[in-house]
Amino acid sequence: MKDFYDILKVSPDSSLEDIKKSYRNLSKKYHPDINKEPNAEEIFKEINEAYDTLSDVEKKSIYDNRRHTKNIRFDFTDGFFRKNKNMYDDMFGSWYKHNQYTEFRRKPKPKGENIKVQLELSLDDYYRGKKLRLQYKRNIKCKHCKDDSKNYDFVPKKCDVCVGSGFLNHNNCYICNGVGYVKIPSCTYCKSTRLETVTETVDFNIKQYFDPYKKIVLKGIGHEHKDKDSENGDVYIEIINISPSELGFYVDGGSIFKAADVTLVDCLLGTTLNVIFPDGEEREIEIKAGTRHLENITIEGTGFNIDGRRYASFLKINQMYPLDINDSQKELLLKFKEIEDSK
Repeated sequence: MKDFYDILKVSPDSSLEDIKKSYRNLSKKYHPDINKEPNAEEIFKEINEAYDTLSDVEKKSIYDNRRHTKNIRFDFTDGFFRKNKNMYDDMFGSWYKHNQYTEFRRKPKPKGENIKVQLELSLDDYYRGKKLRLQYKRNIKCKHCKDDSKNYDFVPKKCDVCVGSGFLNHNNCYICNGVGYVKIPSCTYCKSTRLETVTETVDFNIKQYFDPYKKIVLKGIGHEHKDKDSENGDVYIEIINISPSELGFYVDGGSIFKAADVTLVDCLLGTTLNVIFPDGEEREIEIKAGTRHLENITIEGTGFNIDGRRYASFLKINQMYPLDINDSQKELLLKFKEIEDSK
């Protein structure tokens, strides 16, 4: 672990102003344009790396914690160990028992961000399946970057305002803060993010009877990470809407329905209907005597597939009343009314 305090010639309790002052002096002294020693450029990079960390409150805090932890030493002399045996048993006993038969896990590789895509499908797609083509934007490693270093994404450039002197009218330059140089991206194409955005196209299959509540995952074709030894993110496809099918099936409240027109007489006496589903399956559905208007008839095993279980769909009865009746029909209805009134 590099000692950034030693590199900048400051102590851990130095103020931010002291750190800045030392950085200005050292960066001028070792800048490659001024110092022609063979190792000047490497020292200059270390100075910049150290300043980037120590001048940032959050980065400095993390660095100090790691630096402190690295310097911790335990006294394992007999007296100390005997006095603190219980403490060591509590801290390391269960860990040792668990790990004596297992291997240490490697630190996972950095992974690019995942991409989320929202998709609208139809019930025909659900019942039949479908092949789709997706066009989306993703980040890939910049092909224009010449320097593949993780730490030196910016390079120094002589300040145009103070012409490298660091001063304006006997004061520190307001552009370079008295350093005489400003940092510019080493890659002007990606602005030193190490990533560029491209448009990709991928073909994938929507399975028949897919689970509408589960996201479709396309592994390894999401955003790339800027580091070389890394993994790509994934593409997550979320179904946000399922439109009606050509045969009149529709989604309502998370279930599949189909409206069926049934005459008043058939509702009263009972009948059967042949229902054809978008996947080609045909079911004979019994309409029991006394079926009411807007009643739902359950058709098991023909609805959505959720968590591996195929749920029911429903036939919603639309009771049809005759608009015109002839004399014979009217006479029969009057007799029916007399019987009902006499009950």
